[in-house]
Amino acid sequence: MTFGNTAAARGWLEESTRLVADHGLSRLVGWIQLCRAVTEHDDGDPIAAEKWAREAAEGGRRGGRARDLDVCARSELGAALVDQGRVAEGLPLLDGSMSGALSGDLDRSCSPCG
Repeated sequence: MTFGNTAAARGWLEESTRLVADHGLSRLVGWIQLCRAVTEHDDGDPIAAEKWAREAAEGGRRGGRARDLDVCARSELGAALVDQGRVAEGLPLLDGSMSGALSGDLDRSCSPCG
């Protein structure tokens, strides 16, 4: 969430991207992609949000142990699709991510979805 300050959010995203690259923290790339999706969505661009959310979800699925990222990214993807009027595509993603979040299988030590 950008809380209405997308300029600051974009600045922090650039700094995060640099730090992740500089320190070889590739497992965090998907989370940055998710934050980019949320920032674009908050800024009124659900098409860009869809692109970033798809990339984050793919990273979550590839990461094997990144179920949290996959669930959060699918939630953002569903919301972006609904905001584009693609309700039939978006609602199942929102429903699936909700059940994933309520399953008890996610890591609660870090919960950036939300």
